Amino acid sequence: MSAIKRHITRSYLAKQGAKHLEQYPQLACFAFDVITDSIHLDGRFEIEELEFLARSIFPQLKGRRTCLDIGANIGNHALFFAEHFEQVIALEPNPRTYKLLDCNADLVENVTALPVGASDKEAVQVAYCYARNIGATSLETSAELAREYDLKEVQFKLARLDDIPEVQNAEAIDFVKVDVEGHETACFDGARETLKKHKPVIALEILGAQIEGGQTPSLEVLKSCGYSHFYNLRSNRPFSRAPKPIAKLSTVLLGLFFNYRPPKSYTLEPLHLDSSRNYSMVLCSTYPLS
Repeated sequence: MSAIKRHITRSYLAKQGAKHLEQYPQLACFAFDVITDSIHLDGRFEIEELEFLARSIFPQLKGRRTCLDIGANIGNHALFFAEHFEQVIALEPNPRTYKLLDCNADLVENVTALPVGASDKEAVQVAYCYARNIGATSLETSAELAREYDLKEVQFKLARLDDIPEVQNAEAIDFVKVDVEGHETACFDGARETLKKHKPVIALEILGAQIEGGQTPSLEVLKSCGYSHFYNLRSNRPFSRAPKPIAKLSTVLLGLFFNYRPPKSYTLEPLHLDSSRNYSMVLCSTYPLS
Protein backbone atom coordinates (compact mmCIF):
# COMPACT_ATOMS: atom_id res chain seq x y z
CA MET A 1 0.00 0.00 0.00
CA SER A 2 1.35 3.41 -0.93
CA ALA A 3 2.06 6.07 1.70
CA ILE A 4 -0.89 8.15 0.47
CA LYS A 5 -3.31 5.22 0.66
CA ARG A 6 -2.02 4.29 4.12
CA HIS A 7 -2.53 7.86 5.34
CA ILE A 8 -6.07 8.04 3.92
CA THR A 9 -6.99 4.63 5.33
CA ARG A 10 -5.50 5.33 8.76
CA SER A 11 -7.21 8.74 8.96
CA TYR A 12 -10.57 7.30 7.96
CA LEU A 13 -10.37 4.42 10.45
CA ALA A 14 -9.31 6.81 13.23
CA LYS A 15 -12.28 9.06 12.47
CA GLN A 16 -14.70 6.12 12.37
CA GLY A 17 -13.25 4.65 15.56
CA ALA A 18 -13.71 7.87 17.51
CA LYS A 19 -17.30 8.16 16.29
CA HIS A 20 -18.18 4.52 17.02
CA LEU A 21 -16.72 4.64 20.55
CA GLU A 22 -19.49 7.07 21.47
CA GLN A 23 -22.26 4.75 20.23
CA TYR A 24 -21.20 1.11 20.44
CA PRO A 25 -19.45 -1.30 22.85
CA GLN A 26 -15.73 -1.82 22.28
CA LEU A 27 -15.62 -5.52 21.44
CA ALA A 28 -12.69 -7.89 21.57
CA CYS A 29 -12.48 -9.52 18.14
CA PHE A 30 -10.26 -11.43 15.70
CA ALA A 31 -7.79 -9.45 13.61
CA PHE A 32 -8.23 -9.74 9.83
CA ASP A 33 -11.73 -11.24 10.15
CA VAL A 34 -14.65 -10.05 7.99
CA ILE A 35 -16.80 -9.29 11.04
CA THR A 36 -13.99 -7.20 12.51
CA ASP A 37 -13.76 -5.30 9.21
CA SER A 38 -17.45 -4.45 9.45
CA ILE A 39 -17.19 -3.37 13.09
CA HIS A 40 -14.34 -0.99 12.24
CA LEU A 41 -16.33 0.53 9.37
CA ASP A 42 -19.88 0.54 10.74
CA GLY A 43 -19.55 0.22 14.51
CA ARG A 44 -21.48 -3.04 14.60
CA PHE A 45 -21.73 -6.01 12.28
CA GLU A 46 -25.11 -6.08 10.46
CA ILE A 47 -26.17 -2.90 12.23
CA GLU A 48 -29.00 -2.09 9.79
CA GLU A 49 -30.54 -5.56 10.19
CA LEU A 50 -30.32 -5.34 13.98
CA GLU A 51 -31.91 -1.91 14.02
CA PHE A 52 -34.75 -3.22 11.84
CA LEU A 53 -35.41 -5.95 14.40
CA ALA A 54 -35.43 -3.44 17.26
CA ARG A 55 -37.66 -1.00 15.41
CA SER A 56 -40.12 -3.32 13.66
CA ILE A 57 -40.05 -6.81 15.21
CA PHE A 58 -39.29 -6.52 18.93
CA PRO A 59 -42.35 -4.29 19.59
CA GLN A 60 -44.51 -7.16 18.25
CA LEU A 61 -43.08 -9.77 20.63
CA LYS A 62 -45.19 -11.04 23.49
CA GLY A 63 -42.46 -9.93 25.90
CA ARG A 64 -38.81 -8.90 26.19
CA ARG A 65 -37.70 -11.45 28.74
CA THR A 66 -35.16 -13.97 27.40
CA CYS A 67 -33.39 -13.97 24.04
CA LEU A 68 -31.35 -16.94 22.83
CA ASP A 69 -28.37 -16.19 20.57
CA ILE A 70 -27.42 -19.56 19.08
CA GLY A 71 -24.11 -19.31 17.29
CA ALA A 72 -23.21 -16.08 19.05
CA ASN A 73 -19.68 -15.74 17.64
CA ILE A 74 -17.87 -12.92 19.52
CA GLY A 75 -21.11 -11.42 20.90
CA ASN A 76 -21.82 -8.67 18.36
CA HIS A 77 -25.52 -9.55 18.24
CA ALA A 78 -25.76 -10.70 21.87
CA LEU A 79 -24.69 -7.30 23.22
CA PHE A 80 -27.21 -5.59 20.95
CA PHE A 81 -29.95 -7.94 22.19
CA ALA A 82 -28.88 -7.16 25.78
CA GLU A 83 -30.15 -3.61 25.24
CA HIS A 84 -33.64 -4.92 24.45
CA PHE A 85 -34.16 -8.02 26.62
CA GLU A 86 -33.97 -8.75 30.33
CA GLN A 87 -31.65 -11.70 29.71
CA VAL A 88 -29.60 -13.05 26.80
CA ILE A 89 -28.27 -16.61 26.71
CA ALA A 90 -25.50 -16.84 24.12
CA LEU A 91 -24.19 -20.19 22.84
CA GLU A 92 -20.84 -20.50 21.04
CA PRO A 93 -19.11 -23.89 20.55
CA ASN A 94 -15.85 -22.69 18.96
CA PRO A 95 -13.41 -22.67 21.94
CA ARG A 96 -11.32 -19.70 20.75
CA THR A 97 -14.37 -17.68 19.75
CA TYR A 98 -16.07 -18.47 23.05
CA LYS A 99 -13.20 -16.81 24.94
CA LEU A 100 -13.90 -13.56 23.08
CA LEU A 101 -17.64 -13.94 23.62
CA ASP A 102 -17.11 -14.45 27.35
CA CYS A 103 -14.83 -11.40 27.48
CA ASN A 104 -17.38 -9.25 25.65
CA ALA A 105 -20.25 -10.54 27.79
CA ASP A 106 -18.46 -8.98 30.78
CA LEU A 107 -19.31 -5.55 29.32
CA VAL A 108 -22.94 -6.01 30.39
CA GLU A 109 -24.73 -7.73 33.26
CA ASN A 110 -27.45 -9.63 31.41
CA VAL A 111 -25.57 -11.86 28.93
CA THR A 112 -24.82 -15.46 29.93
CA ALA A 113 -22.24 -17.08 27.64
CA LEU A 114 -22.14 -20.87 27.26
CA PRO A 115 -19.35 -22.84 25.49
CA VAL A 116 -21.68 -25.20 23.65
CA GLY A 117 -23.50 -25.51 20.32
CA ALA A 118 -27.11 -26.52 19.72
CA SER A 119 -27.78 -29.85 18.03
CA ASP A 120 -30.07 -32.89 18.18
CA LYS A 121 -27.86 -34.84 20.60
CA GLU A 122 -25.04 -34.42 23.09
CA ALA A 123 -21.75 -34.94 21.26
CA VAL A 124 -18.30 -33.65 20.42
CA GLN A 125 -18.01 -33.13 16.68
CA VAL A 126 -15.41 -31.85 14.22
CA ALA A 127 -16.02 -28.49 12.52
CA TYR A 128 -13.85 -26.66 10.01
CA CYS A 129 -12.72 -23.07 10.44
CA TYR A 130 -12.14 -20.36 7.81
CA ALA A 131 -9.32 -18.07 8.97
CA ARG A 132 -10.71 -15.01 7.17
CA ASN A 133 -14.30 -15.65 8.29
CA ILE A 134 -14.26 -17.48 11.61
CA GLY A 135 -18.01 -16.97 11.98
CA ALA A 136 -18.49 -19.30 9.00
CA THR A 137 -16.93 -22.24 10.87
CA SER A 138 -19.25 -25.13 10.09
CA LEU A 139 -20.11 -28.64 11.18
CA GLU A 140 -21.47 -29.26 7.70
CA THR A 141 -18.23 -28.68 5.75
CA SER A 142 -16.93 -31.93 4.24
CA ALA A 143 -13.45 -33.22 5.04
CA GLU A 144 -12.66 -33.14 1.31
CA LEU A 145 -13.52 -29.45 1.05
CA ALA A 146 -11.57 -28.75 4.23
CA ARG A 147 -8.46 -30.37 2.73
CA GLU A 148 -8.91 -28.50 -0.56
CA TYR A 149 -9.00 -25.11 1.18
CA ASP A 150 -6.64 -26.05 4.03
CA LEU A 151 -9.25 -25.33 6.70
CA LYS A 152 -8.40 -25.71 10.37
CA GLU A 153 -10.10 -28.49 12.33
CA VAL A 154 -11.80 -27.58 15.61
CA GLN A 155 -13.82 -29.63 18.12
CA PHE A 156 -17.35 -28.47 18.95
CA LYS A 157 -19.14 -29.51 22.13
CA LEU A 158 -22.84 -29.95 21.31
CA ALA A 159 -26.04 -30.38 23.32
CA ARG A 160 -29.80 -30.25 22.85
CA LEU A 161 -31.42 -26.97 23.80
CA ASP A 162 -34.06 -29.09 25.53
CA ASP A 163 -31.31 -30.36 27.88
CA ILE A 164 -29.40 -27.15 28.67
CA PRO A 165 -30.29 -26.04 32.24
CA GLU A 166 -29.92 -22.30 31.60
CA VAL A 167 -32.38 -22.56 28.71
CA GLN A 168 -34.84 -24.77 30.56
CA ASN A 169 -34.80 -22.49 33.61
CA ALA A 170 -35.73 -19.43 31.56
CA GLU A 171 -39.17 -18.15 32.56
CA ALA A 172 -40.08 -17.09 29.03
CA ILE A 173 -38.10 -17.12 25.77
CA ASP A 174 -39.41 -14.49 23.38
CA PHE A 175 -36.80 -14.33 20.59
CA VAL A 176 -34.20 -16.69 19.15
CA LYS A 177 -31.46 -15.85 16.65
CA VAL A 178 -29.88 -18.87 14.97
CA ASP A 179 -26.62 -18.73 13.01
CA VAL A 180 -25.26 -22.28 12.84
CA GLU A 181 -23.98 -22.49 9.26
CA GLY A 182 -26.21 -25.25 7.89
CA HIS A 183 -26.85 -27.09 11.18
CA GLU A 184 -30.31 -25.53 11.68
CA THR A 185 -32.35 -28.73 11.27
CA ALA A 186 -30.42 -30.56 14.01
CA CYS A 187 -30.59 -27.44 16.19
CA PHE A 188 -34.39 -27.30 15.96
CA ASP A 189 -34.76 -31.08 16.33
CA GLY A 190 -33.05 -30.79 19.70
CA ALA A 191 -35.25 -27.87 20.76
CA ARG A 192 -38.75 -29.16 19.97
CA GLU A 193 -40.05 -29.02 23.54
CA THR A 194 -38.51 -25.58 24.14
CA LEU A 195 -40.05 -24.19 20.95
CA LYS A 196 -43.48 -25.68 21.65
CA LYS A 197 -43.45 -24.32 25.20
CA HIS A 198 -42.24 -20.75 24.57
CA LYS A 199 -43.14 -20.17 20.88
CA PRO A 200 -40.41 -17.53 20.36
CA VAL A 201 -40.02 -15.59 17.15
CA ILE A 202 -36.99 -17.06 15.38
CA ALA A 203 -34.50 -15.40 13.03
CA LEU A 204 -32.28 -17.63 10.91
CA GLU A 205 -30.33 -17.79 7.67
CA ILE A 206 -31.36 -20.14 4.84
CA LEU A 207 -28.95 -21.03 2.05
CA GLY A 208 -30.13 -21.83 -1.46
CA ALA A 209 -28.32 -25.17 -1.30
CA GLN A 210 -30.70 -26.21 1.52
CA ILE A 211 -33.83 -25.55 -0.55
CA GLU A 212 -35.52 -28.22 -2.65
CA GLY A 213 -38.95 -27.89 -4.21
CA GLY A 214 -39.61 -24.65 -2.35
CA GLN A 215 -39.00 -26.28 1.02
CA THR A 216 -36.13 -26.68 3.47
CA PRO A 217 -35.83 -29.25 6.30
CA SER A 218 -35.29 -26.66 9.03
CA LEU A 219 -38.61 -24.93 8.34
CA GLU A 220 -40.39 -28.28 8.17
CA VAL A 221 -39.25 -28.97 11.74
CA LEU A 222 -40.55 -25.55 12.80
CA LYS A 223 -43.90 -26.22 11.12
CA SER A 224 -44.20 -29.43 13.15
CA CYS A 225 -43.66 -27.29 16.28
CA GLY A 226 -46.56 -24.98 15.45
CA TYR A 227 -44.85 -22.31 13.34
CA SER A 228 -47.05 -21.06 10.51
CA HIS A 229 -45.83 -17.56 9.56
CA PHE A 230 -42.55 -17.14 7.66
CA TYR A 231 -41.09 -13.89 6.35
CA ASN A 232 -38.14 -12.61 4.37
CA LEU A 233 -36.44 -9.25 4.89
CA ARG A 234 -36.62 -7.53 1.51
CA SER A 235 -34.09 -4.76 1.02
CA ASN A 236 -35.45 -1.39 -0.12
CA ARG A 237 -32.00 -0.11 -1.13
CA PRO A 238 -31.78 1.12 -4.76
CA PHE A 239 -30.84 -1.65 -7.20
CA SER A 240 -31.53 -4.32 -4.57
CA ARG A 241 -33.63 -6.28 -7.08
CA ALA A 242 -30.80 -6.29 -9.62
CA PRO A 243 -28.27 -9.15 -9.83
CA LYS A 244 -25.82 -8.95 -6.92
CA PRO A 245 -22.76 -7.80 -8.97
CA ILE A 246 -24.78 -4.98 -10.56
CA ALA A 247 -26.24 -3.92 -7.20
CA LYS A 248 -22.76 -3.78 -5.63
CA LEU A 249 -21.30 -1.87 -8.58
CA SER A 250 -24.16 0.65 -8.47
CA THR A 251 -23.60 1.28 -4.76
CA VAL A 252 -19.86 1.79 -5.35
CA LEU A 253 -20.50 4.23 -8.21
CA LEU A 254 -22.93 6.25 -6.09
CA GLY A 255 -20.22 6.57 -3.46
CA LEU A 256 -17.47 7.47 -5.93
CA PHE A 257 -19.32 10.09 -7.94
CA PHE A 258 -21.89 11.45 -5.48
CA ASN A 259 -20.33 10.63 -2.07
CA TYR A 260 -23.58 8.87 -1.21
CA ARG A 261 -24.08 5.45 0.38
CA PRO A 262 -27.76 4.49 0.32
CA PRO A 263 -28.89 3.43 3.80
CA LYS A 264 -30.28 -0.06 4.13
CA SER A 265 -33.97 -0.34 4.89
CA TYR A 266 -36.18 -3.40 4.88
CA THR A 267 -39.74 -4.52 4.32
CA LEU A 268 -41.14 -7.72 5.78
CA GLU A 269 -42.67 -9.91 3.06
CA PRO A 270 -44.11 -13.46 3.04
CA LEU A 271 -41.40 -16.03 2.39
CA HIS A 272 -41.29 -17.86 -0.93
CA LEU A 273 -38.17 -20.01 -1.11
CA ASP A 274 -36.08 -20.05 -4.28
CA SER A 275 -33.06 -22.36 -4.45
CA SER A 276 -31.18 -19.91 -6.68
CA ARG A 277 -30.62 -17.45 -3.82
CA ASN A 278 -29.67 -17.21 -0.14
CA TYR A 279 -31.83 -15.64 2.57
CA SER A 280 -29.70 -13.80 5.12
CA MET A 281 -32.57 -13.37 7.59
CA VAL A 282 -35.81 -15.33 7.68
CA LEU A 283 -38.27 -14.65 10.50
CA CYS A 284 -40.49 -17.47 11.78
CA SER A 285 -43.46 -17.03 14.11
CA THR A 286 -46.54 -18.77 15.44
CA TYR A 287 -48.50 -15.54 14.98
CA PRO A 288 -48.63 -12.89 12.22
CA LEU A 289 -45.95 -10.19 12.05
CA SER A 290 -46.32 -6.91 10.20
